[in-house]
Amino acid sequence: VAGVLLFIGSFILLLGYTSTGIINRDNAFISTLLILPAVAGFSVGEKLRNRLSNDRFYNLVLIFFLILGLNFVRRALLM
Repeated sequence: VAGVLLFIGSFILLLGYTSTGIINRDNAFISTLLILPAVAGFSVGEKLRNRLSNDRFYNLVLIFFLILGLNFVRRALLM
């Protein structure tokens, strides 16, 4: 579910970035190459999920998203 939500969100960002000119021919190739580490991360997460109980994995994902969100807030406040 998290992967599908991230994909949908990323696709919407792609549309927005393309329409505003942030993503263009110069940086589209590099952006496409960066899909490989993302897929690798999902593969590692899948293997980790198979080794942990569902509740423990769920809690780890929530903690990760909390840290990510707090980092976004920190960056917004310090800019």
